[in-house]
Amino acid sequence: MEAFFGFLKVAFICATAVLALIIVLLALPRSPLRDLVLKLTQRVGATVVGGGLMVPDLALPVAGEIADVAIVIFVIWYWYTFFKQLNSGGDAATQRRIASREDD
Repeated sequence: MEAFFGFLKVAFICATAVLALIIVLLALPRSPLRDLVLKLTQRVGATVVGGGLMVPDLALPVAGEIADVAIVIFVIWYWYTFFKQLNSGGDAATQRRIASREDD
């Protein structure tokens, strides 16, 4: 039992450190890491909403199945665009901001 509480203590310390890091990142005005955290939170939120929409059963079974498949396809596409933008260095707005900083 003592080992379990030791694990909980370490997990709580790590979670607090991650939360503090996120708060610091969000406080920085023009940080690429802030943009990454923002986009990641949007993706996680869309995934949660998609999962919430899949829970209720619709009156028409066929419509429910179509909605389930459409939600899964949307969430996969949404995450695909996140990793595509992450791999290419961000979207056009982020690249313009980076270019304007280099000109300064």
